[in-house]
Amino acid sequence: MADALHYNMPLKESVYEGIEPHAPYPGGAPMENFDAQPVVAYCEYSIPDKKNFQDFRKVDSIRILSFWLNERVSLDEMERQGVISCHFPCPDAAELHQIHSALLAPRQWMTFTPHTSAITIRRYFGKE
Repeated sequence: MADALHYNMPLKESVYEGIEPHAPYPGGAPMENFDAQPVVAYCEYSIPDKKNFQDFRKVDSIRILSFWLNERVSLDEMERQGVISCHFPCPDAAELHQIHSALLAPRQWMTFTPHTSAITIRRYFGKE
């Protein structure tokens, strides 16, 4: 389905292994951001090239399924008509527990780092 939707997916870091250095780019690995996190390119997903893409993240699955579902039924219209009261993806309990332990537990309050916390939350909700 991602192929048919021309869905953009992040490339694997291994794709960069054969790339030569160019200007400020050192080659052989993706560039890094201020947090020393790799910044990989996004390309349209294609089944023949699937080995070059990272695994689908939860946010990717939600977006693709949401698009598919909206092609068949309008959840917004169902909500407007009172058929359903609201709609949202089901959270992953293990991931929420991990976020709570890392960020919201009282023992973390003295060592709270907003920058690291943002990275943790970004992983759960998606980077965009």
